[in-house]
Amino acid sequence: MKRIILLLIVLILCWQSQAWAQKVTVKAAMDEKCARQNGLFTVPVGRFATNLTLLNLSGGTNCSTGIHIDNPAWGISQGNACGTGNVFYYNVNNDGTISQTPGSLSRLRLGPGSYCVHLDGGKLGSVSIAFDLVSSLGPGAWPDFGSLDEGGMPGCLIELSPHAESRGWVLNSRTSYYVWAAPKRVGQPYTAAAWKRYGPWTFADRRRYTYIWEGPTWGGTLADNVSATSTELSPALASLGFKNSTDEPVWLLVNPLPPGGCGSEEDLRPSRYPHVVVAANGNLVPAPGYDWVSDDPDDLDVIWSPGKPHPQHPNVVAGAAAGKWEPAPGYRWVSDDPDDMQVVSTGG
Repeated sequence: MKRIILLLIVLILCWQSQAWAQKVTVKAAMDEKCARQNGLFTVPVGRFATNLTLLNLSGGTNCSTGIHIDNPAWGISQGNACGTGNVFYYNVNNDGTISQTPGSLSRLRLGPGSYCVHLDGGKLGSVSIAFDLVSSLGPGAWPDFGSLDEGGMPGCLIELSPHAESRGWVLNSRTSYYVWAAPKRVGQPYTAAAWKRYGPWTFADRRRYTYIWEGPTWGGTLADNVSATSTELSPALASLGFKNSTDEPVWLLVNPLPPGGCGSEEDLRPSRYPHVVVAANGNLVPAPGYDWVSDDPDDLDVIWSPGKPHPQHPNVVAGAAAGKWEPAPGYRWVSDDPDDMQVVSTGG
């Protein structure tokens, strides 16, 4: 019986391993007529290529002289334009040393998209690589980029030039967030960038913050701007902006992704409708004391609704005049301060 249970456990573990990772091999070469035979592969949406390994590299012979090539090179480019826009390049130098750009192949991770392996060698030269196609890189190993825009870029990805600033996003307050950052290299797509995670941080209600990027060695610091967000935003929201204090461009992303889309405080503010606010989930809702004029989801007109309870202050209701609040029946104001919304029972 124990042997049967052990066998079942082994089978389950093997099945889970197969479902989690798939080994892929890709080869590129130069044929006997010195025509390139590129290796194309695709990383599907929801998958990642990791644990990349060089299996074989042969330079072949020079197509003109027939001399053996001792310093071949090969690369991985994004899309079907093989040889341009490399995300990785491997070169054997004349002295036998090896150059890998932007870094070691073993640390390269490729996100969803089309890729091409190409060889810079000679006749009958070849290169073979292998990698794991996985459904997850594990917690904290890779950012969640969210949905892509029409140009194929993540809608929430921010690119900051050297010493530039960005308004950033509206986020839920009292929620832990991580900031992902990666230096932006020429010719390197975001999927091949050296992403690192910093944080987490939790933001207070209706507060504006700025994440100051100081480079991959130190990461960044969170500066509190000590200012309140717009009153048109829900108290359950905070604002996070960004500043690049380095001499290099950087990509920035926050996880979990911003609620209700990737707009800034100014983007989300419905300025044409002063009595419509952004709720904690990113949806537009009537301001306290107001109701929608109609059930049409595209109609943002609202009307003051006398008697409507205040959402944050118990036993306070909308008064007869628009924008005026009054104690609910059986209650009175604690003080004459117009900003004090506390009430007490009249005892009647």
